[in-house]
Amino acid sequence: MNKYNFNFNKNDVEWYTKKTDILKFLELAKIDKTKTIWCPFDNKNSNFVKVLKEQGYNIIYSHISLDQDFYKYEPKQKYDLIISNPPFKGKSQTLKRLIQLNKPFAMIYGIQCFNSGGFVKELKNVKNLQLIFLNKRMQFFKESENEKGSCSFHSLWICNDLLDRKLIIE
Repeated sequence: MNKYNFNFNKNDVEWYTKKTDILKFLELAKIDKTKTIWCPFDNKNSNFVKVLKEQGYNIIYSHISLDQDFYKYEPKQKYDLIISNPPFKGKSQTLKRLIQLNKPFAMIYGIQCFNSGGFVKELKNVKNLQLIFLNKRMQFFKESENEKGSCSFHSLWICNDLLDRKLIIE
């Protein structure tokens, strides 16, 4: 257990973000390509790592399966911002850790995150809160985009100090 009182089970099912959704985010966010991005919930096969590299960004990635627990780990390499799709569990703890790291960030959350009092309370601590609301449900998948196991739900990007405006409605 860590100081965030959140226990991640390595056997939890992971759902991955589609490449098209990452590309859409990059189109809206207009991130400087000289920035180094840490993807803290990703491995080398993650679409975040693949797409960001393909788009010319310098990437650092880490994952619990590599014994790099986001709640305890921080890369030794210099990084400028954090982008990923965090675990569904522990939304407020993830946000609290992001605030502690004091870097610009963008994370995908299901719209239902606003039903969590703890999460909303943490949002008040985000230095420069910015939101990207999407006009369609994001679809998430297991292992391969061709695999039948997929789910979709309304999602948004919650950002800190990353966008050129507070609110983007796509």
